[in-house]
Amino acid sequence: WDGIVTGQRLRTMSCSDKIARWNVLGLQGSLLAHFIRPVYMSSLTLGSLYHSAHLARAVCCRLDGLVAPAPYRVNHPLLGAVPDANNRSRSAQKATNASLHWSQH
Repeated sequence: WDGIVTGQRLRTMSCSDKIARWNVLGLQGSLLAHFIRPVYMSSLTLGSLYHSAHLARAVCCRLDGLVAPAPYRVNHPLLGAVPDANNRSRSAQKATNASLHWSQH
């Protein structure tokens, strides 16, 4: 807030920007990156308002031309959707709860 009042630029990232960043740098964070190789998500499931091409472009495919230094890479997780039983149209409302599922291969 203080930065906005003094006229500084506000740097924000959308949800898809953050996921796209994770698809290059990994989920492990900067501290663990010194000790382990990048940890990438293997899949991403959207609860509603799913469009495969838009989701792919938003979270990974817009970075296809990027040449990341080793050990990083552009990760392409499997993308899926949960069927929406109500077929609701898009409207402004509070976001629904989200979950992240971790599994070991």
